[in-house]
Amino acid sequence: MHMQENLPEDMQRASWLEKVTGDIGLQKLSRSLLELNTTGHCLQQGSQHQIQSNINFLCGKTLGTPEFVTATECVHYFEWRTFVACKKDSFKPAKEVPCYVFDKDWKKHDLNPLIKVSGHYLVDDSDDESLFINVCRDLGSSSGETRNCPAGSAACLLYEGRAYDVGHPKEQLELHDKDRYVIFVVVLL
Repeated sequence: MHMQENLPEDMQRASWLEKVTGDIGLQKLSRSLLELNTTGHCLQQGSQHQIQSNINFLCGKTLGTPEFVTATECVHYFEWRTFVACKKDSFKPAKEVPCYVFDKDWKKHDLNPLIKVSGHYLVDDSDDESLFINVCRDLGSSSGETRNCPAGSAACLLYEGRAYDVGHPKEQLELHDKDRYVIFVVVLL
């Protein structure tokens, strides 16, 4: 049994993160590039180097997720397209949560393609009510059917000509079981 297994989960995660990213003092940051150096070493072209990861941040329409690009013996390269890296706030939502999860086999399940940057999904349209939602992000401003929905709403019920805020994005996507996901939304009463 490893001693680390007896530690609280957040301390185990912090210990794992330090192993992966190394000493925080060894990190370098520029406007669009984060370089993470570990305390581990590798041999590349006959000389010792620190193992490192480079994350290149690019402007994107959603919060996004880091994507593996390539690797050498000592460096792993990633790209992360995210609205956070944009110079203007064109794609910045009132609220968005991470919309991906890894299963027990480290397979990534990514629902980012379902996020509507503008627009919404119509879930129910009965004669007297309509329910509009977005995935992992608020509905945003609209000049259409959802224009009266409160700011920050990810779920909005239109009933008898009035708009009701029925939820906001709250937490990252979770994998409930093998093929079921859970998107947490704060329901306002």
